[in-house]
Amino acid sequence: MGCPRKTSNKAKLALAVLCSLLLFHCHGRSPGESALFDFESDSELDEFYWDCHTRFSLSDAHPTHGSRSLKLELYPSDYPGLAPMLHESSWVNYRELCFDIYNAQTGTVPVSVRIDDRAESPDYADRYNRSFALRPGANHISIPLDSLFTSGSGRRLDPDRICRFLVFADHPKGKIVLYVDYIRLTDFSCTSAFNNKERGGKGTHMKKDMKIDILRKIDLFSSLTQDELQKLLKDISIENFRKNQTILYEENTSEFMYIILEGSVKAVQRTEEGKEMVLAIHRAGDFFGEMSLIDNQTTPATVVAKEDSTIALVSKDIFYTSIVKQNKVLEKLLRILCSRLRESWKTVQMLSFNNAAQRIKCLLLMLSGKYGKKTGDRITLTIKLTHQDLAEMTGMARETVTRVIDELQKSGDIVILKDKSISLSPDFSKELEYTM
Repeated sequence: MGCPRKTSNKAKLALAVLCSLLLFHCHGRSPGESALFDFESDSELDEFYWDCHTRFSLSDAHPTHGSRSLKLELYPSDYPGLAPMLHESSWVNYRELCFDIYNAQTGTVPVSVRIDDRAESPDYADRYNRSFALRPGANHISIPLDSLFTSGSGRRLDPDRICRFLVFADHPKGKIVLYVDYIRLTDFSCTSAFNNKERGGKGTHMKKDMKIDILRKIDLFSSLTQDELQKLLKDISIENFRKNQTILYEENTSEFMYIILEGSVKAVQRTEEGKEMVLAIHRAGDFFGEMSLIDNQTTPATVVAKEDSTIALVSKDIFYTSIVKQNKVLEKLLRILCSRLRESWKTVQMLSFNNAAQRIKCLLLMLSGKYGKKTGDRITLTIKLTHQDLAEMTGMARETVTRVIDELQKSGDIVILKDKSISLSPDFSKELEYTM
């Protein structure tokens, strides 16, 4: 047998790199990542400040890293939540703070994140504060560290002196159960440990410039400057929802206003017989949920995604500090609310018709005011509607709607175009012009 060959420097280097990668793999972490809490050890429960309105326990439910997560039970009180003891005080070499939360409720849960760089517990204006809407199921929170500015003065936090990190609910009215896992710092853009398919639909990688362009086209924000739009974009959260996924439940008091960036949604109510009634359809550029922010009442309808949609969520704090305080935006908001009130009156009037054909014609006439496009002497609806949509919006059976639509086509009152859009005849509104 020959003598063993001397290992070259290149081979030693390759072996060292391989060992390092294996170590990272064994610990479940990536290079450039520091796990603050991964909830795999019982001793981590000693790292949290306890109070009588918050319960902590390790659980094997909904982990995203390892085999366990932190079960967080929040009870009605002022600000119950998570307040860990930080040992990694310097965040200088990192890019993002990330963690995963599973919302076990059936509706959206608002939570806030607070970060301090001053040990004397500064007031709201001198610390970082941001609200997030946790939709039912898996949620991933990612906070770029270059966005850590105080809420009042706009002072940038000192990343070398981070001393406090809290996740809490603001005066919850009932018990909330959340599962938190894998709180970590990274020097790269971290993604959710949840499967992206579970996270939702399209629009995940929408560029910043595209988001600003969409915000500018929204009537409510059309008067804001480029700088004001960029500031608003920093303060809002972007979420993706799959087709038929519930965005907002009727029984929940909302802490957010929702802006549709992509897709479309429908606001629905269920009758005593269990039939679904569509109150409104909103498309990209529309917003909803502002009423609950103003009067603190529950939402008047459940909102469901009609297709894969991307939604921007504006918290109550941002709504009042960045939107309502600006007179030019407030004036537009009042005009929009007045317009919606008039639409509600027309809806009540439409539903008062006993004649099925009158009800359908009234609905189409209403929709032409919002979605109508003039093409010669005709008006074409730019919104695509199925017979089921029309049935849910008029409170009639789909078979009845189909019969009425066929009759309106035969009489020449409407034309169904190749792309399934509806074109109204020049004389379409004459029969109803004195009743609408």
